[in-house]
Amino acid sequence: MAALAARVGGWWFEPVARGRIAALRTLFYAFIFVDVLATTSWVASHALVSGELYQPLFLGRLLPLPVPTEVLVRAVEMLLLVAAGVALTNKAPRVAGAAVFVLYLQWMFIAMSYGKVDHDRVAFLVALAVLPTAGPARWGDQEASESAGWAVRCIQAAVVATYFLAAFAKLRFGGPGWVNGATLMSAVLRRGTFLAEPLKDHPWVLRVTQHLIIAFELASPVLLGKEGSGHGSSCLRRWASMS
Repeated sequence: MAALAARVGGWWFEPVARGRIAALRTLFYAFIFVDVLATTSWVASHALVSGELYQPLFLGRLLPLPVPTEVLVRAVEMLLLVAAGVALTNKAPRVAGAAVFVLYLQWMFIAMSYGKVDHDRVAFLVALAVLPTAGPARWGDQEASESAGWAVRCIQAAVVATYFLAAFAKLRFGGPGWVNGATLMSAVLRRGTFLAEPLKDHPWVLRVTQHLIIAFELASPVLLGKEGSGHGSSCLRRWASMS
């Protein structure tokens, strides 16, 4: 039992260079601006939506969080961008990072409490939650740190869990029809691009793709494995630990 506990602890807290935390912070905090102002800029429009349409997610009901108003939405948006800007300077990484996490979490509650819930921000939220715990870090710092290793491992596990559990969600709500039906064909017809439009004439390609999607998501835990010795790393680790 002690040996198993040691292996589990070694897996979760394997030291990595602090420079990797600095690189991840730059990447994620910079993405806040892209996300808020571009990729999910539609969230701000909820400031003009009637509160009667607000259906808070479970945590939103548990806390409970206030119903979004125009003042609240604009305030969260502004404060989030300011906090992300401060976090990018690498000053007070724990305080600034914690503020970014709390504000972005509220931003996601505002986004996903009107009937549309995306799963692609779960790992990002985990990253924002754990990056402040690693403490000070600077680009190129090769000092190994267990706290940095734990943060990186949490991000890796969250990415894999997002894909792995997505497969179960597809099968739970869509059943076998998600894999064998016209799931992607429906998506192409509804909002296809110039790249996807030609596939309407080759439905078998879309059906094969559906099988491949499920296969990839169910196989995603292998990304957490190691290659070779203790100094090896998985493909996911190379991504999440870049420096």
